[in-house]
Amino acid sequence: MKIDDNATPLFNALPPAAVKEQLRTLWHDVFGDSYEYIDAFFAAYPCEEVAHTLSLGGQVVSVLYALPFTLYNGGENVRAAYIYAVASHPRYRGRGYMSLLMRQVEQLLRGRGVHLLFLLPATDALRGFYARLGYAHCSCREVKEYALCDGVAGAYTLMQASSADDVYSSWVGWQRAGWPVVLHSRELIALNIASCRAQGGGCYMAMQGGRPVAAAFAIKDGTRLLLLAVEGGDSAACEWLKSALCRSFGVNSLAYMATGGAPSFMSHWLCHAPAALPPTIDISLMLDK
Repeated sequence: MKIDDNATPLFNALPPAAVKEQLRTLWHDVFGDSYEYIDAFFAAYPCEEVAHTLSLGGQVVSVLYALPFTLYNGGENVRAAYIYAVASHPRYRGRGYMSLLMRQVEQLLRGRGVHLLFLLPATDALRGFYARLGYAHCSCREVKEYALCDGVAGAYTLMQASSADDVYSSWVGWQRAGWPVVLHSRELIALNIASCRAQGGGCYMAMQGGRPVAAAFAIKDGTRLLLLAVEGGDSAACEWLKSALCRSFGVNSLAYMATGGAPSFMSHWLCHAPAALPPTIDISLMLDK
């Protein structure tokens, strides 16, 4: 069927699973991710629950995924959405379709009680694009190096998480004790575990008294480890976990993400920020795949 390129694209909030194959192909072609990772994403986040698209003649031309999150600040919870895997078909770029889709999704999510959107631009050009849509820098990050050293002690044991259930409840507690941070959803923990396992790593926990007190997502990066997140309720346990992972994988150093450095996440309030929260949010978690 011939597509009328001059037609107005159709906005689909939560499109049916019938377009899943189109979404898989577009994701693979735009980002270069493996179909195994893409399928793991859709297993955690079904497209009919998180995808929003523009289509012409039944063909998806633009898509974004709005993943649900919660900001915690004391007793006040703020509903948020992580805007992820934003993509347009190369043939239909430069027509304003993504700006249109972003605006449509903002209106939809505002009506559903979502207060804040945040995302992680991949390039400076994309930062400019999102800034024009009302997004502002909200946190910074940098890669830090950790070199294995003796003397890191603690009454902990190392365990690999087999599923999100092994660590989710503890992660909730750590996030709620912080100020203010984004909660890793159970689905995103499951997705990150699957992705890290495919890259020779996984989710590892420092255990004390039978419960996790720190956790990290780790992947093998050549001769070193890359930690996509290192978090916990005990800073000493986080340091012990870095050392334990080096020894477990037989490496002498690892790299991990920490706050500071260059701007990374950007956020956009869909309503007035609660008085208890600053206009910019420090999103310190690493949400990379």
